[in-house]
Amino acid sequence: MNFDLTEERQMLQDSLRRFLRDKYDTATRNGILESEAGFSADIWNGLAELGVIGALFTEEQGGFGGAGFDIAVVFEELGRAGMVEPLLDSAVLAGGLIADLGSEAQQEHIEALIGGALQLAFAHGEPTSRYDLERVTTTASQNGGDIVLNGRKT
Repeated sequence: MNFDLTEERQMLQDSLRRFLRDKYDTATRNGILESEAGFSADIWNGLAELGVIGALFTEEQGGFGGAGFDIAVVFEELGRAGMVEPLLDSAVLAGGLIADLGSEAQQEHIEALIGGALQLAFAHGEPTSRYDLERVTTTASQNGGDIVLNGRKT
């Protein structure tokens, strides 16, 4: 099996590596970790402009990649830079669920995510559940046309 990167994947890897080398030094990372938001909007938008978020989705989902190799190239470079932006939770987990299982109306959010205008939260864990799905205390209830969430997720 040939594990060489295609020309497109090599270009993505090179561009992402250069971007992170130029824009994501230790001081930047530490500042992001200490910030209230926990991410940098400038870095997030830069990732979107480079096509990094789009590389995590198939063409049918509005992206241009989505294969295991595409995801591996992106996350290898993010790991090399020690990046803390929520790309895994926001794009791969939450975005992937919507892309694969969401309604037509929900699918429209994928375009905004790929373009960098949206971040999603994959709120699956609870502080006291220790991954025990029987100990979920967060509730969702209908209140007129709204859905009200009560609880704490991580």
